[in-house]
Amino acid sequence: MTSFVVKLQVNDFDAWKQVYDQFADMRREKGVDSSVVLRDATDAHAVWVIHHFPTAEGARAFARSSELREAMRQSGVVGHELWFLQEVERFVY
Repeated sequence: MTSFVVKLQVNDFDAWKQVYDQFADMRREKGVDSSVVLRDATDAHAVWVIHHFPTAEGARAFARSSELREAMRQSGVVGHELWFLQEVERFVY
């Protein structure tokens, strides 16, 4: 499994989340298996999103997609950093 992790700076979390939710079908169509949205506890404008993909190729294709760029534009993203991470081990307690 490959995770596409992105840290976003957004103008308005609620506005961002509304647009994010509207793009749920697009994420599934692009191969996202599951997602986690995290809001920074000390910065209301910082959001972390983790999308899980079965392959690294799928994660990279998603990151390059025009649909993702459009969603970020519409949602008020003003900056972002991203990483591709390979899962090595998972624990469930």
